[in-house]
Amino acid sequence: MDKDVLLGSQHIAITPEALETMISLSHREVRFHSVEELVASIDNHEQAIAIQSDGSESLGISPQFESAVELLGKRWTWLIICALMNGDCRFTQITDRIPQLSDTILAQRLKELQKLGIIRRFISDDRQLRYVYKLTKKGRALKAAIEQVQVWASRWM
Repeated sequence: MDKDVLLGSQHIAITPEALETMISLSHREVRFHSVEELVASIDNHEQAIAIQSDGSESLGISPQFESAVELLGKRWTWLIICALMNGDCRFTQITDRIPQLSDTILAQRLKELQKLGIIRRFISDDRQLRYVYKLTKKGRALKAAIEQVQVWASRWM
């Protein structure tokens, strides 16, 4: 049964499926300038869902892959991971290895990588209170991917 929804100053009848799609799109912070634009987006989104659900036009990309690409596609993330591949590093050692990287961005990326379990922060063993960053097993597992991207970049870039 269609639901009556108020959009701006217009009432439109909408199916429960389309309403679900609208809610899904709103969580992605998509903004629409007209009802027609919203309806077109709902139609496209529903077609994409239909294509993915039957598998005929699926790209075979998992949500995990999309998340990994989103994380690793952020500027400086790969270089930070590469810097840590050579061993534990303090914050200043990373900035020395990547001089163009600002302290603010480095701090953000390190927090993201820690949250995802790719790196670990701990206090060093020396007498001074210093934080040291180290790749976890999950982070070290990226070595093969980094090497493959380097081979590809050497050949094609």
